[in-house]
Amino acid sequence: RSELAGLLKIAREAAAAPRAVAPSAPAESVRSRAVSGWLYPISDRGVPVLVALSIVQVVPVVKYVVGPATWIWILAIIRESARGERNMPSHVASDLWELFETGFKMLLVSLVTLLPVIGLLAGGIWSRGLAILTDTGFRLALTGAALISLVYYPASLATVAVWEHALPALDPFHVVRVIRIMRADYAIAVLLGAAGVCAGSLLTRLASPILDTLPFVGSAGAFFITTWAAFWAAHLLGWAVHRHVAELGWN
Repeated sequence: RSELAGLLKIAREAAAAPRAVAPSAPAESVRSRAVSGWLYPISDRGVPVLVALSIVQVVPVVKYVVGPATWIWILAIIRESARGERNMPSHVASDLWELFETGFKMLLVSLVTLLPVIGLLAGGIWSRGLAILTDTGFRLALTGAALISLVYYPASLATVAVWEHALPALDPFHVVRVIRIMRADYAIAVLLGAAGVCAGSLLTRLASPILDTLPFVGSAGAFFITTWAAFWAAHLLGWAVHRHVAELGWN
């Protein structure tokens, strides 16, 4: 009987003791994902999307919907990448109203983010006319405002994409909190994304002497390259969110 009591006591103590939780494997770093995910824009249904956008953007009248469609797809990429998806999303909206709503939120956030640049530019031209654009001090101030918008804008996009609400993205304190939580991952995602977009634009310019000789194909090819870079940059931003999804409260 004493042996049985001793065994029961050991069992109770073992049950009461906290159990070690096996740590989950950390998500791939943003820097590593930038290399392993460079084919992301053509993964899954990426090729049809890029080809369709590239073709439509040269069609008269219809080409004006390509810009909004591209930005809506970018939001979908950020949202799905924040969930840990490694392939291009096959769904961006369930109906026309959702597309319109997403486009409106995108436009609103973009305008608010660019307010420092717009306000400074408008105020300068209003007070001194176009001559102020040649002023060195004004150019430096404008560059500083643009850098602030560049740092702020990706976090605003991430907020709209993941939360699917525009109001938090308009709150500077909320956006700054998002940036502070992601810290280095956010900086790496923004810098690599900006470098990728610039590289895509540079590659397009270098290839333009060849592409321009090909009717239709030249414009479509250039758009394909720049959009590839933009989709890749959006994936990196979403991946940075994925690495901090619990801290951000987006899980």
